[in-house]
Amino acid sequence: FEWVPKTGWNKILFAGPPDRVDRLEANLKGKNGPDHHFVRSEKNYFEIIPAGADKGTAMERLANLCGITLDKTCAIGDYYNDIPLLQHAAFSSAVEESPEAVKQAAGFVAGPCQKGAVADFIEHLTKLVNGGFLPSRNI
Repeated sequence: FEWVPKTGWNKILFAGPPDRVDRLEANLKGKNGPDHHFVRSEKNYFEIIPAGADKGTAMERLANLCGITLDKTCAIGDYYNDIPLLQHAAFSSAVEESPEAVKQAAGFVAGPCQKGAVADFIEHLTKLVNGGFLPSRNI
């Protein structure tokens, strides 16, 4: 992939009908390079991003800047680009309509986005705290 710039870029986004993005993804699958990798970020989006640039790395950096350890982090996501975020967070949730791989990366599966997924996750965390499964200072 000599056409991918080595520096000075943040992402290359391909957008189109899901069937065309499916074909693009199939053609590029397994062709990550040392400087870039591919990720599906929505049914109609496919991205090329610099290696090491993902939501999990971003959360680590943000937590570090805020003086927070990762064992005190929570995250919720809905698509493949959220998997690194869910894997890095101490407490994670996928939403009901997420692809199966995203659900597998999460510790909890909340209801649908449009029907209170974030509220479901907060309720789950509250039950963990109130049920004595973890001390309240961890959240």
